[in-house]
Amino acid sequence: GAMSVDSITDLSDNASKLLEALQLSHPHELDPRRSLGKKKMLSLNPISWQVPRIVDRCCKHIEMHGLQTVGIFRVGSSKKRVQQLREEFDQGLDVFLDEHQSVHDVAALLKEFLRDMPDSLIPGELYGAFLSTANMERPTQLATLQLLLFLLPPCHSDTLHRLLRFLSKVAQHAKSSWGPDGQEV
Repeated sequence: GAMSVDSITDLSDNASKLLEALQLSHPHELDPRRSLGKKKMLSLNPISWQVPRIVDRCCKHIEMHGLQTVGIFRVGSSKKRVQQLREEFDQGLDVFLDEHQSVHDVAALLKEFLRDMPDSLIPGELYGAFLSTANMERPTQLATLQLLLFLLPPCHSDTLHRLLRFLSKVAQHAKSSWGPDGQEV
């Protein structure tokens, strides 16, 4: 009685089929022997993480060099330097971001990449379902979010996971860090 779903649009309007598809992806159904004695991150992709290189490199750069920077995503950047970095990534070059690149340029590049993606990380078909979890109680909310994440393509869920880990670090650091002029980082 199992069913396979590649896209939420493949499902009919029958709510029980949607519930059935969600239940098939429940994390408790994964093979528990694979993670005995190990604390592994759960990925929807069994082979490797599918995070675009530009996203991962930008996040790492800001984590290493920008957590003390005031206005990481608000302060302006050099359009010329951002365009040059983007072209290097677009050409498939192995771009090395170090302390010489401006944190604001790298943050602008990350924002530009996310804005210009042809498909959003959360497809329109699932957007309303993700929003509706905001009104749920905590245990149900977490379980529902986990199930919704399993409906995302692996590249989308892995990239979303990387971005949320990154933004969590930025937010945690900002709570305890203040700039030289008393501005919150």
